[in-house]
Amino acid sequence: MKHLVIGSGNMGTHHAAILTDLGDAVDMVDLEFQPSRKLLAYDSVLLCTPAQTHAGMIRRLAKYRRPLFVEKPVFTKAERVDYDAISMVACNWRWCPHVADNDDSRTDRIICQYPGAVFLDLIHFVDVFWEKFGCPNILIRNGRGLKWWSATMAKGGRRFLATICPMPDNPLTTYNDRAIHKTPCSMFEEQMLSWRFFVDRGTESDNPISKAAKRTAWLLRQDRRH
Repeated sequence: MKHLVIGSGNMGTHHAAILTDLGDAVDMVDLEFQPSRKLLAYDSVLLCTPAQTHAGMIRRLAKYRRPLFVEKPVFTKAERVDYDAISMVACNWRWCPHVADNDDSRTDRIICQYPGAVFLDLIHFVDVFWEKFGCPNILIRNGRGLKWWSATMAKGGRRFLATICPMPDNPLTTYNDRAIHKTPCSMFEEQMLSWRFFVDRGTESDNPISKAAKRTAWLLRQDRRH
């Protein structure tokens, strides 16, 4: 396969490295890239630019209908974003074993000890909860900023507590009080393998732009209430 990665920052270079390791051809361009018919030479496009540029770039890319992978969040303010082709928004936490494989507990608790942006990381938890239980009917935020932050989502008696605690060295993840070393590389690899599968089969992904946009808009509405 041949991919075009738009954005040469941390995530763009990370995805490009994984795809290269998988044997694919990858070209990278920067934020100033202007879509043209040259896109038709690529099997897929990966949009890894700053989140505030996503909506405008998606609209410019839509004309060429190439399979499009977008880093999360799909946008930073509620707006309509349509894309009439295969698409997928990055929510790699759904590939974490301690998230995906524990569906029998009535209360799921995850503590993520690493630096990160609160809004960006909460999107991961909204995505996981939504996949497991459907749209949350409540979101309770406890604390602000990166010093210590948490939120509880609930629906129909099921609760999901997400807590972020910055810890720059030797990041760990705790699930139900059991410490597990994170393997972020494997999450990203699973994500890219999944993306390549959808592109190769020509079928819509399990997290298209339309779905991710709906969940991001929901989170933005909740964020304004707190």
